[in-house]
Amino acid sequence: MSPRVSHENELILDSSGKQFGDAGFYFLLNDAKHNYWAQFISSFTDQLIVKEKDNHLQAIQTLKLWGCKVSQFTYRIQKKTK
Repeated sequence: MSPRVSHENELILDSSGKQFGDAGFYFLLNDAKHNYWAQFISSFTDQLIVKEKDNHLQAIQTLKLWGCKVSQFTYRIQKKTK
């Protein structure tokens, strides 16, 4: 994933590359002869935005296929207390 910081100081991790080797989604196959094959899927993208909210971290993960939102997950990350 390619990192950057937004104007609101959010950490943005983006996997929306254009070609094999770029940050992005890969399909991995192990065939019957134990050969591995990888295919870059440019139509599938994943973005994770991490920000501070109410004394904890919040991460929003957005998955898109052909530019259309497929799903979105919101994570709450808290410091572990002893």
